[in-house]
Amino acid sequence: MSEPLQFGLGVALSLLLFAISYRQTIGARKERARSANTDMERVLRKRLLLEGSTPSVTGLSRFIEGTARTYRVRVGDLFAEEDLLSVLFARVLDDDLLSADKRSGALAAIEKLVGEVERADEEPARMPSEGVRIRWVAVMGVTTAFAGSLAAIAPLAGDSSDGSRSVFFATLAASVALIATVATVLRFRDRLETGASDFSSPLQEAARLEQDVRKTIEAAQPALLEALPSGPVDFVVQMNGGPRIGIEVKMWRSTMPKGVLARSLKGIGERGRQAEVDRVWVVTPRTDHLPLAEYQDGYVRVVSLSELGSQLKNRSMHTDDRLDSGGAT
Repeated sequence: MSEPLQFGLGVALSLLLFAISYRQTIGARKERARSANTDMERVLRKRLLLEGSTPSVTGLSRFIEGTARTYRVRVGDLFAEEDLLSVLFARVLDDDLLSADKRSGALAAIEKLVGEVERADEEPARMPSEGVRIRWVAVMGVTTAFAGSLAAIAPLAGDSSDGSRSVFFATLAASVALIATVATVLRFRDRLETGASDFSSPLQEAARLEQDVRKTIEAAQPALLEALPSGPVDFVVQMNGGPRIGIEVKMWRSTMPKGVLARSLKGIGERGRQAEVDRVWVVTPRTDHLPLAEYQDGYVRVVSLSELGSQLKNRSMHTDDRLDSGGAT
């Protein structure tokens, strides 16, 4: 067998072993997570439509945690509470078999629960999983590349010449490079499917977004920073002689039905009035996936993190600006 043929077979074997290993470990867990998400939505829809009942916020969190244990996945692999309710809302809205009255009642119950989740103002503790996943992929990639390279020089087992060593190292290098490329493509595909800014846990994403918002505010308002007790909104920016603007940080990761979005913005507006601010800005990583045209009434406005800095700078005309910091979302 020629060396080029051995090289090609070794690389192909490495890729095949990696594909099988990935499918049996990470791929299998992703399939279980998809099934778990589908099952959670099905159970909630049955309880809602057959019994007219919805769980409490605490009960919803426990339901997600219990489903994760049942399907042997991490809680962070499953829908968050708001995401699960958004999917349920869409399924009920699209169900043509429901009467108008029953559909309206079910949608109202879902929106009420969304409001309770918003008012709870907390994220469940979720185990970070992406770091573990990257390490497993790296271990699988190196191991399968090494196995394929050994297979490539198996016919030359008794040959101690430089040829066998060159075939081994060339196969190993090519296999590692190709496996890394495949792993990157798979990761990018997952990123597009989930719409997430990265693969951190929801809790880490929310904390990072709040830190980014604080830094953006500090950069635009450097004169004075005062800490106040926790309030109805996350931050209050006080312009010198200008309006008081409440800033609410929300990690909205996926598309929201219009009714759910309207309910959320209404609740945020009510909290803004409690904080006695002139208007409220909701800051989220991006806004292109949200149906905002019908629900920005001038008092509550949704802006992306990138837009926040420019909006603040447009209003930062004085050096005596002030920032009051409230509780974290």
